[in-house]
Amino acid sequence: MPIPMRHAPAPHPRPPEAGFTLVELLAVIAVVAVLSGLLLTGILKARDAAYASKCLANLRSTFTAAQLYATDNKGIIVPGSTQGAQDASADLWSAKLVPYYSQVNNSDSATFACPKWEDDKVSATAYNWGYAMNVTPGCEGAGSTSAQKGVSVVKYKDDGSVTGAIFRFNTLTHPARRLFFCDSNQWHVRWPQVVPGTPGQTLASYNRHGQNKCNVIFFDGHTATLTPAEVDHAIYDPGSP
Repeated sequence: MPIPMRHAPAPHPRPPEAGFTLVELLAVIAVVAVLSGLLLTGILKARDAAYASKCLANLRSTFTAAQLYATDNKGIIVPGSTQGAQDASADLWSAKLVPYYSQVNNSDSATFACPKWEDDKVSATAYNWGYAMNVTPGCEGAGSTSAQKGVSVVKYKDDGSVTGAIFRFNTLTHPARRLFFCDSNQWHVRWPQVVPGTPGQTLASYNRHGQNKCNVIFFDGHTATLTPAEVDHAIYDPGSP
């Protein structure tokens, strides 16, 4: 009697491979977008914080350079602008301080430049590098505001005499409340704002680091971030409460 042949059992059909539905795919994309946004926001905040710290470090370097200049010049605060007897061109405070930095400012470096200054253009003859100086720091009282907005120019004459306002560190009053350098797009802060809608009486630059504030350093060497009203007070009337 013939033995019946056994046939191998037929394989079970494979279930169809599972895939993402359109709703699931959209949900994944949404989650990735949210996470990317949070990550980018964190990165931008960290970068801005680093820029602000670098800006304050630059202001401290500028203050140190001004101290070294004073040491070499009988305590004189670097003049905002000087003009020689034979040379009608003005030499600004920033050019005077270049030798007192650890790195000379040239086409490859810019100690004066705030990293958030969008118009930063560095050259060997550049002097407008994003910080401004209080060029007439000896004035007192709110009533002298108009006079303080004049630019301090020291002129050296052929006979050896000097005209213009000379200020010294040891004669300044209220150094802890008197602004020395700050964020700006100009080299001094004595003129009214020229940009419509910009707050404050000075050429200080607000909102460069957000929050409608300006990075500053005082004549005693401490740094701060001030509102427009606080900047005006620190320049024009530091002696008042």
